[in-house]
Formats: sequence, structure tokens, C-alpha cells
Amino acid sequence: MRGKKSSRVIMISAAIMVVVGMTMFFIYFSIDAAKNMDVSIYDYTVVSKDNQQTKYDTIIQFVNTSFVPLSAGDTIYNINIDGENLGTGTIKPFLIGPYSTILVKSEFTANNDILNRQDGEIPHERTHLTGTSNYDLYLTAFNVSFDHNPTKDQVQRFISYLLA
Repeated sequence: MRGKKSSRVIMISAAIMVVVGMTMFFIYFSIDAAKNMDVSIYDYTVVSKDNQQTKYDTIIQFVNTSFVPLSAGDTIYNINIDGENLGTGTIKPFLIGPYSTILVKSEFTANNDILNRQDGEIPHERTHLTGTSNYDLYLTAFNVSFDHNPTKDQVQRFISYLLA
């Protein structure tokens, strides 16, 4: 009788250790996947413009190159030119599957004064999209920062909309 009870305890302990180990495995790879996710500006449409700001409906592309699905929470991002904040955007929570690409709608508001100081000449090398996404994973949540350098074509299209 004592041997049966003892073997049950060992089996339950082993099962718990396997579950905890697998959970830690997925959390580790999920964090790594979130840190290495590719983020880029995909498209944008001007919603409104006045002398001080331009509001956009922006589409941001996320590429998950890992085998782990990711559930991103609220995301806040900035577009910076030479270290100055051109504007801020927000993205609602979304889910991206393993080895997949997703286009996420976003709202972005740009400060026209920053762009006007550049005289419409902004080399793409000086433009950065930076932000932080909140990820909810299994039993934990964490923030992951991202930094994207837009292509020359993306920057030129963005500038042409602001100067129109």
C-alpha cells in the first residue's frame, strides 16, 4: 500500500515538472520570438490634416519567424527623425500565428512642425520607427521594444503625404 502511494506521488511530481518545464520552454521561445519579430510600415492613408498635425490610418506589418504564436497587447510606437519625435501611433491587441505575417491597423498622429524643419528632405537612414508591445504569454506578461528603419520608398511616400 505504501509503495503504491509513493509511486503516485512520484508520477504526479514528474507530471508537474514536465508541465512546468514545457511552459518555461514556450515562454523562453515566445520572448525570443517577440524580440526578433520584424516590424515595418506597410501603408498609410491621410485622414485629416491641419497646420499643426496630420492624422493617419496606418498599417504596420508584423512578421513572426518562430514556431510560437504570439498574442500582442496594446502597442505604442513613435516615428523619429534625427531623434525628434515626429508623432505617435497606437495599435490594438492582436494575435499572430507561427511563421506568419499580419497587417495591423493603427492610428498615427504626426507633428507637421518637425517635418517642416526638415524642408522635405529626410534621408531614410535618419528615420526610425520605435515602439513597445505588451505580450501576454501563458502565465506571464512582458514588454518588448522594437526598432525599424523604414526604406527610402516608405519615407518618401510618407513625406509626400505630409507636404501635400
